[in-house]
Amino acid sequence: MATILQTATQTHHKRTRTLPITATLLLAALAVSAVLFAAHSASGMTITPGNFPSWNPNVTCQATLATVHQVIGNQFNSSTQGALETGGPFGVLNGTDESSLHPPCMAPNVNGTMAPTFVEIHGISLTTGSIVQDGALGGKCGQRYTPTNGGGIYPSGQTFCNAYGVFQDTAEYTGNCETLENPNPKICIRLEIDRDWMASGYCGAGTACDNSTFDKLTSSQKIDVQGFVTWHPPSSSGHGYSSWELHPLTAWRISTGAPPDFSMSSSPTTMTVPVGSSGTATIALSSLNDFVGTLDLSASIAPSDTTASLSLVQPTASFSPANVVLAANGTGASTMTVSSSLLTTPGTYMITVTANSGTISHSATITVTVSLL
Repeated sequence: MATILQTATQTHHKRTRTLPITATLLLAALAVSAVLFAAHSASGMTITPGNFPSWNPNVTCQATLATVHQVIGNQFNSSTQGALETGGPFGVLNGTDESSLHPPCMAPNVNGTMAPTFVEIHGISLTTGSIVQDGALGGKCGQRYTPTNGGGIYPSGQTFCNAYGVFQDTAEYTGNCETLENPNPKICIRLEIDRDWMASGYCGAGTACDNSTFDKLTSSQKIDVQGFVTWHPPSSSGHGYSSWELHPLTAWRISTGAPPDFSMSSSPTTMTVPVGSSGTATIALSSLNDFVGTLDLSASIAPSDTTASLSLVQPTASFSPANVVLAANGTGASTMTVSSSLLTTPGTYMITVTANSGTISHSATITVTVSLL
């Protein structure tokens, strides 16, 4: 299951020593640990760009796999239960870029952090009782490109209209996004095919974002989509009581099954490392359901018995390579080297190895026994 990375917390317990050299070693160890922890925390709050190819040939960005919940975040209006802008971790297009024929692949999120804007979501459907609005029904029509695309007249003076609807992830929410009857947080997002994209031929009949077939979708059909994350007030029933959108929606298709993912394992899962020595384990990684991307490997180490908890210096773990590229349904591996110093107290330690790609994260654990011999 894809998960947004959460920032970890860790408390260091300082032990008082009377010998100056021991105190110096302790402070040095704590300083190194604090630096490593700070780096881990910062990276845990960042969504790295994904590696999924665009289904629309006019989009050069690579998509980051996500769920609706991951895009809209975890903060909701207490009255309407619509998602708030403050919860979204992805980059957000501004009002000018949402109609652009070439939106940026990266943009600031609500916290000002640069983050990917182009996402891929699987297995969502129209909210119950809803329809896709298009043409005169939708009312968002025109005969000119928006100023960001030059403001010229559409080809042959034609009129084009945005096509949009409110979609939900039924794995997390099954109420109607456009009413206030359900008291649960609305895991919903609006999808919108932009009229400038239709006028330019980027969307429309025979393209990856065909609005004529999009119009005919029902709430019983699940689709996979790609598009750019936008926050577009006002929050209303027509937005699922939030203002989160994929606009422009650049591609959609009927869902083909489980979303892309990967698996990981360690061999061995237990190892013994003498004090002042090292040992290795192989981290095996496999693509599932056409997953493609770069996996970033990291490790956290914690004592798991009393003697290990007294250690001034914990074992360390490194990877070769630290980044593993997986092709669709392919495999890869990395060698993890676990090293202990002469200051590492014999005992048992637990290493948690984490592989991250965009919003997808999986972990494996290895038990390491540091011995005297």
